Amino acid sequence: MAAFASSAEIISKAQEIGARLSLPPVVFANIDQPNDFAAPFIEVDRAYHYVIRERDKELSRKSTMDIDELLYWIFEGITSGLSSKYELDHRDETRDCRRVVFDRQLHLLGAIKPEWRMRCADKFNEILAQHPFRDSGPP
Repeated sequence: MAAFASSAEIISKAQEIGARLSLPPVVFANIDQPNDFAAPFIEVDRAYHYVIRERDKELSRKSTMDIDELLYWIFEGITSGLSSKYELDHRDETRDCRRVVFDRQLHLLGAIKPEWRMRCADKFNEILAQHPFRDSGPP
């Protein structure tokens, strides 16, 4: 069984991946530091943990033994934020904003790893099956 990557090794891998998206290394500088501001952070013990905590209350914890899974969670969150910012900068009031957000996030994740793009697309398809796009203008 391979040893777990340390927090420092995970940060290094995240910085390498982030460089493909032109993200500065500082984006990942404190990813292994707990915080109470709802910013995700990682913990490493007998598993990898992706944790979100706010005001001393843990809101979310996902755990895995697979470093690729952990990296996906990290970049799913980062690309979601980048995609939302992109949509704000390119807003079209006649279209459901998720069209731009989803397309942009799929593009970014696909630039990292095609499998991550497909995984996220499956998630979006599930969302859209329950909550279809609602445009206010012509298709």
